[in-house]
This record gives sequence, structure tokens and C-alpha cells, in this order.
Amino acid sequence: MDRRIDIIAIDRISKRAFVLDPTVRSELSISQVQDVDSEKKSIYEPCIEDLRIKCNLDAQYSISVHGILIGARGTIHHEIFQLFKSLGIPKTTLEDIAITAVKGSCRILHNHIYSPLIS
Repeated sequence: MDRRIDIIAIDRISKRAFVLDPTVRSELSISQVQDVDSEKKSIYEPCIEDLRIKCNLDAQYSISVHGILIGARGTIHHEIFQLFKSLGIPKTTLEDIAITAVKGSCRILHNHIYSPLIS
């Protein structure tokens, strides 16, 4: 099965690459952030060698995979905030992501409530 990476950030100076796979889900448990991260690592870590070839990344590059849980109600866990901070991504980006998640959830709810039933 082919997998498509949502986001890959490559720092050619420090020879690091980051596979970032955001997922919007309803918040169910305190361990969900770690569960999503583990799930995404199990999916994308086996693809790293193929990624090296496709992105022309030699063996000197360290490549890490990060599953990013965004709550359907716009929640951002502290671990995700720390990850973005370590990557130098501004806090305002997380705020924009949270607002987008809430808007998307509202659209889904609206469609669910107001769409005609299909029989």
C-alpha cells in the first residue's frame, strides 16, 4: 500500500527531516496524544528509506516521524505545543490550526443536522 506523507519539513543545514502527520479526532483519553504518535510512527517509520530516495536525503540525515493530534474541539495538547516550539513554528500557527479544526467540526455537524436523509 502506498502512503502519502502530509508534511515533510527538511532542514538541509542541520541535516534533519521531520515527517508531520496531523490528525483531527474527538478527544477521548489523556493518552490519545501518545497513541496517535505511536500509530503514525508505526505507519511511516517503515517508509523512511523510500523517503530518503524520493527526497534525496543521504544517510547523514536524521528523520523523525511525529503524529500530531488536534482535538475536534480545537484542543492542542501541551506535547504538541512543545513539538512545534522545538521546530520553531510560531504559536500563532497552532492557534490557526485549532480554529480551523473547530470550523471543520462545525461544518460536519451542520451537514449532519441539516442534510436530507438518504434512504
